[in-house]
Amino acid sequence: MIRDHGRMQTEAAHDSQTRVLLGIDEAGYGPLLGPLTVASSAWRVPASFDEGADLWDHLSPVVVRTRREVGKHVDRVAIADSKVLKLPRTVKTQHELVHLERGVWAALSCAGERDLSSDAGLMEALGVDLAELERQPWYGGEKASLPVGSSVDQLSLVSARFVSACERAGVRPIELRCVALPEWRFNEMLGSLGVKSRVSFRVVGSLLARLWCSRAAVASVPPIALIDRQGGRLRYAQALAGALDDAVVEAVEESEIRSVYSVHTADGARQMRVVFQAKGDNAHLPIALASMGAKLVRELLMMRFNAYWCGVVEGLRPTAGYTTDGRRWLDDAGEAVTDQRRRELVRRA
Repeated sequence: MIRDHGRMQTEAAHDSQTRVLLGIDEAGYGPLLGPLTVASSAWRVPASFDEGADLWDHLSPVVVRTRREVGKHVDRVAIADSKVLKLPRTVKTQHELVHLERGVWAALSCAGERDLSSDAGLMEALGVDLAELERQPWYGGEKASLPVGSSVDQLSLVSARFVSACERAGVRPIELRCVALPEWRFNEMLGSLGVKSRVSFRVVGSLLARLWCSRAAVASVPPIALIDRQGGRLRYAQALAGALDDAVVEAVEESEIRSVYSVHTADGARQMRVVFQAKGDNAHLPIALASMGAKLVRELLMMRFNAYWCGVVEGLRPTAGYTTDGRRWLDDAGEAVTDQRRRELVRRA
């Protein structure tokens, strides 16, 4: 489900002076068409930092939280909830993905990734399994050139300033990952798991398991995983125990605001803290960056989707895949979407 380049293994070594913070969020939970994407961002931070650390404050003034602040200072980068940063399609002066691209590009550059000149290169850097996606022709088109919203020189400047800000603050993104479930895989998992919330959590669990199995979990300063709350759910102990091998899960707090768990093996050799936070992408920068990574990957894949189908059906208007417009798109596509294709295209929940 997720390709493992091993960066967390090599970066998250035993170190009493630092810890790993991991943020997880998803994009595309509700749409009728297109993939579900779930992403994580892992950060090395001082050992004194816990889930209350404000990385926005530590990385200011280079990192900001709104599009407006970037507009005033073009050498800054916004990291925030992807829904806030993605521009409406009615904006004609900038590409709708400009801010998502800037933030993800800067973080990947800081983490050491270099080949970001195409959508395939960026998704490869994020560990996306393109081979699985490209089993469907609408995700298997030609590589799209990046960047789409800025020049390479602009992104290089932003990335350099971001790296400097991270160095001054003593923090650094060590990797970004993303899992992209194509429609057929989503439906297959839905059939076995029953409800889509379990599908989403299965993917979240795979990213958590990656941290749990890394060297970070046996370090002297345990890692902290920060996850945007999954709907209105308050209790996650059983789901965590099912996702993490040999894990003993103890509830620390379960409230309307957050649910906190201590996770460890029976012998204490492996441990971490897991926090599910309501509106987490507004509360924790690692979650916000994960939100941006998940949204950017989904949007790039929908660009492939629309390029393919607009080439099949003359005059077909692109879709973002959400329910109302997705139904409009299916009507407009007409007989080009056969019954077999419809079963492959449409998510069942």
